Amino acid sequence: MKLKKILFTFISILVGLFLSIILLEMICRVLPVRDSLVTLPVNAQNPVMRFKENRDVIWSSGADFSIITRKHVNNYGFLNDQDYSSENKSPLLAVIGDCFVEAAQVENRNTMHGILSRDSVGRGRVYSFGTSGSPLSTYLVYADYAVNVFHATELVFIVVGNDFDESLLKYKNAPGFHYFSGGAMIWFS
Repeated sequence: MKLKKILFTFISILVGLFLSIILLEMICRVLPVRDSLVTLPVNAQNPVMRFKENRDVIWSSGADFSIITRKHVNNYGFLNDQDYSSENKSPLLAVIGDCFVEAAQVENRNTMHGILSRDSVGRGRVYSFGTSGSPLSTYLVYADYAVNVFHATELVFIVVGNDFDESLLKYKNAPGFHYFSGGAMIWFS
């Protein structure tokens, strides 16, 4: 009798855990959970912060998921619906910045660079270069990347107040970004 009671208790616990896991899985499949924007390593071969390429992600925020955005990460790892081409020689406007350019809360087509790109069809290209947390010093690396890889002819920098002090290594040192220290630009890994 005692063995039956122990076995019943053990099986009841297992069934309860199994049903709880199934219920949680069903809830998670229905809710618009946030995908991870997987960053690529920044190194000599990959000098700028970018994300894992060719992906569609869901960005959501708030306890009630009041902000839900579907984003596309293009072939070069930037949040942009269009694929970038390093061989295209048409005029290129490079929009460079931080979270204001990344614009995770806004569908790519409704971002500033998305609207500019749509309005520039037939006259040139508009590419965006930016990740959340990028300081002004990293903007310079993005600018160099845009000019040397994609032949950017015009650059637009979206600058906000904290971009200046965050460019100094003594105030910020997040991995993957570039900073000024002792009068020189350094890459912090």
